[in-house]
Amino acid sequence: MGFDELSVSDALKETLSCAVSSGRFPHASIFEDEDSERLKLTAVCVATALVCTGEGEKPCGMCLGCMKARSDCHPDIRVFTGGDTPNSFKVETVREIRSDAYIVPNEAERKVYILENANNMSAQAQNALLKILEEPPESVCFLLLTPDRNAFLQTVLSRCVVFSQGGGRKVDEEAVAAAKAFADALPEANEFSLMSATSVFEKDKALLRAVLPELEEIFRLAVILKSGGSCEGEYTQQAQKLAASQTTVSLMKMMDCLRDISQSIDRNENYNLLITRLCADMRRASGR
Repeated sequence: MGFDELSVSDALKETLSCAVSSGRFPHASIFEDEDSERLKLTAVCVATALVCTGEGEKPCGMCLGCMKARSDCHPDIRVFTGGDTPNSFKVETVREIRSDAYIVPNEAERKVYILENANNMSAQAQNALLKILEEPPESVCFLLLTPDRNAFLQTVLSRCVVFSQGGGRKVDEEAVAAAKAFADALPEANEFSLMSATSVFEKDKALLRAVLPELEEIFRLAVILKSGGSCEGEYTQQAQKLAASQTTVSLMKMMDCLRDISQSIDRNENYNLLITRLCADMRRASGR
């Protein structure tokens, strides 16, 4: 059965399948799609796969876990829904989720929380959620549903893996170009290429912030390629180049570096030093 029934791209199906079958599905994920019905179906299918107890491809559709999930009665899958307007996903709801998350699963190996309209979380609600995203229980997965990842605070976004069907994602062409240039420069032996690629950030702090999630997407795709998966789209060439030149460990270190830089931006640390540190940390992670 798997994810074949979903009306999403083959690349996304394969990405989700690899993430589930690896046994290391991220504890926090953002699912991005402007089609709300398809978005919910995707999240439910992933949640079903995560509580599936059958053998082989997941979800198997035949085990008791799958049947309960399909009937909306699995005790370890909980759905929380915010309203349709900004700030309508309240902090009180997030606090309820946090309290429940520390209770051990009833039947499955993990508990799955589907947060619909998560893009309508108030800043207070997002900060409340951030507390558990920073140190999540091992047996918990959060699936945040949104038409646009940019609705989230950078601190929340940096702690989540994004699974995107495209849709409402607002593409910043300048950020895409800068991310490609940066990724292309990483495997180069000399430091000059990377310094040249970061020169565009020197007078544009907003551009650096916009590039960080794009770079994380490139590194994520490279990790998928290293795991035997495939990718397609805007960053295929960059992901292939990095997958060929870097180890999985180095790619994960680069993603950690991006999250660290993002947090430093949020703390208003010296901007010029941040750019220098970004280059140094990336070269160190790549073994240069």
